Amino acid sequence: MDCVLLVTCGSLGDLNPFVALASALVRQQVRPVLLTNSAVRREALASGLETVFVGSDESLGEMIRRRPQYMSLRGGPLVMREMFIPASGILHDATGELIKKHRPAAIVCHPGCFGAVWAAWKADVPLAMMHMSPASLFNHNDALAYGPLVQQLFTPLIWLGIRTANRWLRPAAKAAAIPWDKGLLLRTMQGSGTILAMWPEWFRGPVVGDLPGLRFCGFPASPFDQPLSAELEEFLADGEAPIVFALGSTAVHVAGKILSLAGEVCRILGRRGVIVTGSQEPPSIGGDILAVPSTPFAALFPRSAAVVHHGGIGTMATALRAGVPALALPFGHDQFYNAARLKALGCGDSLWQRRASTHRMAWALDKLLSPAIGSQARDIANRIRSAPDGANSAAQVVKILIDKGLKHHEDSG
Repeated sequence: MDCVLLVTCGSLGDLNPFVALASALVRQQVRPVLLTNSAVRREALASGLETVFVGSDESLGEMIRRRPQYMSLRGGPLVMREMFIPASGILHDATGELIKKHRPAAIVCHPGCFGAVWAAWKADVPLAMMHMSPASLFNHNDALAYGPLVQQLFTPLIWLGIRTANRWLRPAAKAAAIPWDKGLLLRTMQGSGTILAMWPEWFRGPVVGDLPGLRFCGFPASPFDQPLSAELEEFLADGEAPIVFALGSTAVHVAGKILSLAGEVCRILGRRGVIVTGSQEPPSIGGDILAVPSTPFAALFPRSAAVVHHGGIGTMATALRAGVPALALPFGHDQFYNAARLKALGCGDSLWQRRASTHRMAWALDKLLSPAIGSQARDIANRIRSAPDGANSAAQVVKILIDKGLKHHEDSG
């Protein structure tokens, strides 16, 4: 049985698509081996996959509470400088060892796993890059979400950041014996040909400047089929669908302000609410509102009236698949881009979390709870559900990559 090495790093939003892809590869009679960071150890082990862990055992919550700037406008450069680039050496060595041990027919990498990409290049193993959000393609021609004015203002800053990060990468590349040049960062993030775009083409289609290896796979469904708690089931059965406040696995750790406003937003709207608090202390709330530390979003969102989230691509895709309106409160990273795409679909709105207030959130949600927007959200959900699952489509692309690689070696032999 062919083996595929899957390498990812980051949050649960970065892990879950790889777990979904692994499950789809098993159905294709391919054996997946996962390499990921120890911060998501519990969730990765729950998948049952053969997994190798690297890095600190510090949890995501502890990491973000220690360095809340990771979830801010400065978060992207900070994560690049303090996480992705320092991890390149250990990922390079760990990937190299796994290549020797398993002789994978292909490797699929997260775009932040620089060392793993370099190890694949050195070993001449067929490589695919998995991009969860269009924002990580860094295509300056992509003005469809932001609009021309924002593009004009921010594109120079984005490219300045890329050039700066490329210089930061130089010592790591030297340590891995990879020739450095001014294009190494983007070339590493885009791999050597195949790019798995884990979103449907109607969400963000081809743009001038995209690489020819881009393959639109679609949003992957949640790889975990988990039930709701008895407490939450009882609450949902006891009244109308609530507004759900769910800020993913990262932003929730610094979202005390948003969570403290959630109860008042529900009261202003005369709605029930569910607040997912993560590691935050449950806010002082009353009325018909339930606070829970965690819950499976895929099971909860379809039973909500609307979702308030942080704009993370995984959480947003889960809300779109559920067919409910959503209000995005972006903190940093790709979340502003995703929020702009959500608004363009006509089934959601966005508000920078630093400008969020009870009245602004209530005003936005009141508009989103209209029948017309609810109908648009259901139409988009039907579109997602009627298409092949993104993980299955990605697995088919990887299988083609494996077959091409095997043929290449046969011809070479």
